[in-house]
Formats: sequence, C-alpha cells, structure tokens
Amino acid sequence: MIKNTLKGNKGNILQNCVILFGSTYFSFVIYFSLCNTVRFFWIIPILIIIISFVFKRFSNSIKDAISLKEITWSMGRNDERIWLFMSIFLLVFLIQLIYWFAYFPGGFNLDSYGQWDQVHGLMAWNNWHPVLTTMIYWLITRIIDDMAFCILIQLVVFSLSISLLFCDIYMCGVPTYLLYLGALFIGINPAIAMNNVCLIKDVPFAIGTVWMLRTNLRIICSRGEWVKTKKCRIILIVEILFLSLVRHNAIFLVFPYVILLGVVYYCRYQQFLRILFLSIFLLLLVEGPMFSTLGIKQHTNVVGEMVGVPMAAMVNSYVDDYENIPIDVKNFLENIAEDREWKEKYIVGEWDSCKWDFGGIYLFEDESLRHILKMFVSTIRLCPQSTFESLRENTRVVWQIVGECEWKTWVYIESNDYGIKEQQNVICRRITDLIINISDTIVGSIFTWNIGTMIAIYLGIVVFLSSIHDYSFLPFILAILSYDLLTMCLLSGPSHRYFYFNSILLIPIVIVLFGRIKCTKEC
Repeated sequence: MIKNTLKGNKGNILQNCVILFGSTYFSFVIYFSLCNTVRFFWIIPILIIIISFVFKRFSNSIKDAISLKEITWSMGRNDERIWLFMSIFLLVFLIQLIYWFAYFPGGFNLDSYGQWDQVHGLMAWNNWHPVLTTMIYWLITRIIDDMAFCILIQLVVFSLSISLLFCDIYMCGVPTYLLYLGALFIGINPAIAMNNVCLIKDVPFAIGTVWMLRTNLRIICSRGEWVKTKKCRIILIVEILFLSLVRHNAIFLVFPYVILLGVVYYCRYQQFLRILFLSIFLLLLVEGPMFSTLGIKQHTNVVGEMVGVPMAAMVNSYVDDYENIPIDVKNFLENIAEDREWKEKYIVGEWDSCKWDFGGIYLFEDESLRHILKMFVSTIRLCPQSTFESLRENTRVVWQIVGECEWKTWVYIESNDYGIKEQQNVICRRITDLIINISDTIVGSIFTWNIGTMIAIYLGIVVFLSSIHDYSFLPFILAILSYDLLTMCLLSGPSHRYFYFNSILLIPIVIVLFGRIKCTKEC
C-alpha cells in the first residue's frame, strides 16, 4: 500500500467518484453508439445506475484477490540500462524513419506555413499557434534551414524520449520483453508515426507528456517524497511551463495533475500547492510582460477557438430544423452567410467545414462568448434533435470505441513559396500503406485511431486502481482524461492529432501496471 496516500473514508469517496465518472462516460458511449435520436435520453440515468452497480461489484470481487507489487527504483539494474536504451532507441527511430521516407519531407499544413513564415521573418511573431514551438523551429533552422531537418530532429528527440522512459520503467523492475513489445507497437503505430512526421505543435506536446510520465514514475517510486528537493520541484515546474507554452489547452492536463498529486500525496500537499501557484504565476509572467517586451503578438480571437461545439450545433439546427431555430440564432447566422452557402458547405458536427469560408480567425473578434453560449442554450431547448446529432458527430473522435474512423491524420504539404514538395520513397510508402490499411480495419482502428478505446482503457484502469486502493497512477491518468474530455468541448470537428499523445502514453502505463499485478488469493 502506498505510504502517505488516501485512507479510509477519503479513499472510499475517491473510489465512488471514479466509479460515477466512469459510469457516466460509458453510459453516454453506449447511448451515442446505439441511438441516433434524443427521444430516449432518459435511459442514460438508468445506464449510469446499472454500470455503477457493475463497477461496484467488480471492485468488491477483486479488492482482496489482486494487488500491485510495490514499485521501487532498482539501481542494481543500471548496468543493463545502456544496452536497453540503445536498442529501444534504434527500434523506434528506424521504424519512424520508414514513415518519414514514405512521406518525405513530411507534413506541412497551413499552421506550419504560418510558423515557417515567422521563422524566416516574413510574418511578425505571434502566439496564435504557440510561439515556443516557433522558437524551437527557429533554433533548429540555425543549424540547417530545412523543414525536413526539423522533422528529423523531432523523430530523434521522440525516439530518445521513448527509450529513456522505457529505461526508467525497466529500473522499476518490469521485464524487458514487455518493453520491447511496447516500443515496437509505439514505433509501428500509424496513429503515432503519421503525426510525428508532420511539422505540428502536437509533436512537442506529445514529447513533453512522455517526460512528465518519467517524472510521475519518480514521484510514485518515492511515495511523493521526490518533491522535497528544490531541484525536483523546478523540474516539474519546467515541464508544466513547457507543455502549457507549446499547446494552449495543456492547462487541462497539467493543472489537474498537480492538484490531484496534492490530493493523493496529501502529506506533501504544500509543496504541490507551491508548484501550482508558482507555475500559474510564471505562465502569466511569460505570456504577459515577457511576450509584450519581445513584441510577440497575443491571440486576438480566443472566443473563436472556444465555440466550435455551439456553432456546429446552431448551424446544424439552421440547416436541418429551420422552422424551429430561435430567431436571434437565425439572424446571427444569416449575417455571416446566406442560407444557400450554409447548406452547401456545412458537414454535420464540423464547424471547421464552413468556418474558414466565412471569415475564419476574424469571425468572432467582436462577439462575446456569453452571447454565443446563450444562443446555444436556446437552440438546445428548441431544436434538441438537430443539436444532439451535431454533438454526437462532433465528439465522436473521443467516445467511439468501435467503428470506421474519419479523423485519421492526413500527411500533406500545403502549397507554399519555399519549394517544399513531396519526394516520397516508393518502397517505404508501400510498407506504410500496408500498415495503414491494417489500421483501417474495424479491429485495427480499435487499437490505433479510436481515442475512445484508450479513454475506456484508462477508465478501466482507474476503476481497478481505486478498487484495490492503490492511487499511485490516478493523478496522471485522471489528468489525461481531464485533457481529453475538456478538449472535446472545444472541438470544431473531429481531429486525431489533438489526442494522439494518448496512443503513446497508454502503452508504458499498461506495461508498468501489468508488471506489478500479483494475485493474493486464487482469482
């Protein structure tokens, strides 16, 4: 049992909260998967009760049958670590190279184009797409000014990070065969590699989460004592700032993580509280006075980034339920575009399908978030069916466990003035096409492209851990779920890259837990 963690009633309260959370999620997944109408929405509370009962029975049946071996840092295995590090690095890196050559020089979308212009002085530096990522590209181009070289560095750093993480897991006593299998799956998984070969901010973010998982292992091994030293607290703060500065919505991950660490390791809550407040202060300092001093332009349309779900629901109701849509919503949308244009361009649940044709980033600069949300609420009330259809499709990327995926990452090169164009290797492309075709099957997509599968596994893990009163991994996993579900609320259409780090982190987390399971009596 973990020392200095939750005990007694506090542990039971957390367990019940986890069960309720998991039951609610699975109830919505079942309903969204089986029903295309809002008429039977009353079934959801019944499903929540039934699934909660099943989880509770499951918890009671395993709490005395299964436990986890205490996780410790085995310095005696240090000699073998170098060979493991080199072999896993080569395994992951060489597989990533196959994908890179298949799509050489790599993905270069419109966001990348804007950042590339900033790197080359053709556009003023701004924080629309996190400027720290742009700065990283700028530093790399001081060595070789080439987009392909930037992606190569991404692949090297990614492979190094994975190999360091797996070496840490090895030091925790996990068998090497599990590590090699995990590294092979991470390397070959197209849902990971197809993002890694693109010049996108999601890659530095994913790499940052790998390093935070390394820190989490140290916190677990030390029973929370790791944060006693100033050096370790600085490391955690740097990781929090890095993630927050390479992806704006990383706050959905890092702040819940620190708060939950303070809850689970309550004897060290003061240190975690200091880390939280100092991280918030430094983040505000960097994005405020420091960016202003450097002349970095701030994001000028935050509202436009937050209304994908409400706008998709309102447009869907306008197109499919015109007679019932509220008058103010109707006038609002018709001031943006004509009826014919909405019907031609809009795809159910995808605000992105028409946003860029009607003003894009400048569309809501003078619009208040409160006003849009007010119209959204009135649309839900008067057009429940069309709103449901939009929400169901817009959030499908997060809840679908089984089914065809329409959000697979597309590696392409935006038309540009830099002479960047496709130079694919035919042999490597045939290999990756074969892997991708397998991942496109019903079974293959469950383990690659369906984020819902990973969320379901994460929820299964937290229910299991809370059942046996082992809360070591709960802060990290619940923080991942917090990011996934809160980011879902900002979606303007299905996009896998926002969530692809889940595919990376799930494997090492499962490996660590699998390596610790032991039966305390006949199961």
